[in-house]
Amino acid sequence: MSAQPLSNSLVCKILEENGCFSLIYRRDRHLDRGGRRIYFYFRPHFAITMKNDKKDLMEQLQTSIGCGKISQSGQQIRLDIFSPKDAKRIISLLRKHDFASLENQREFELWQEAVEIILRNNKKPINTEKGKRGFVSTWANFNQRDLKRLFRIREEMRKYKKWKKNDYRWTNTLLARPY
Repeated sequence: MSAQPLSNSLVCKILEENGCFSLIYRRDRHLDRGGRRIYFYFRPHFAITMKNDKKDLMEQLQTSIGCGKISQSGQQIRLDIFSPKDAKRIISLLRKHDFASLENQREFELWQEAVEIILRNNKKPINTEKGKRGFVSTWANFNQRDLKRLFRIREEMRKYKKWKKNDYRWTNTLLARPY
């Protein structure tokens, strides 16, 4: 049975109250490939977590948004959205929404800016040419001003999170940043 979509105002209210906006920064080191190859990327992440008894509501929410993956573990159910293109759907829903909390609104605005930067710089095709070896660096065509802004956005979003300070400790090292 297919879940019925919810009204936009109810979807926005659920997203504001239960949603979490984050900006994932990942650093991969491949020492086995000769030299010190380090790859970086940013990815927007939006998550909603509820108790298991709200599974029907979560499925209706997923139908209303039109994207995301539902997973279940223990006593909770979770809807995750990782794609920048899918994040645009969340942005279009919440752009005109009046947030009850200024902190939530500011966090959303930062996340929205990060998604726009990622999409603007995410136009590079993957190397599929015969005879051309490997990938071109993920950051090769990335505007340096935009890259620095993504790091600043991540730091600004930090004050809206409940994480420990040590979670961001290595981000400030020279190896963590590609510029």
